[in-house]
Amino acid sequence: MSVLIKSSPLWPLCEVFRLTIPIRNVEDPSFADFIDAIGDGAGPEIPLYMFSTVYSSDKLLDFVYPIDVLSCPGECLKRVILAPANDQVDEYNRMILQHVVGEERFYYASDSLQETDEAG
Repeated sequence: MSVLIKSSPLWPLCEVFRLTIPIRNVEDPSFADFIDAIGDGAGPEIPLYMFSTVYSSDKLLDFVYPIDVLSCPGECLKRVILAPANDQVDEYNRMILQHVVGEERFYYASDSLQETDEAG
């Protein structure tokens, strides 16, 4: 999409601004401190006694994504499993996808964009 925008005859009339100061939480310093603490690994203590407990990945996936939920993409978007490492997330995703009925598709993404003259 970046290539299309920069190819537009309107592009020379645009001014690009770069965000240099994070301002997302500037109006709520206590929330910003809370988020920073989580990012630093010193997040809040959350009592776990009120949550259900499972001791295997299979039971976890059956609890969060039962078959009736997997058949409804909108319901899947309302559920999440948080994991501390990407390897663990990849494993959960692999296990969940084994239970999804339908044709497998691959979508590719990029972490950065190339300038038009570099993209070729």
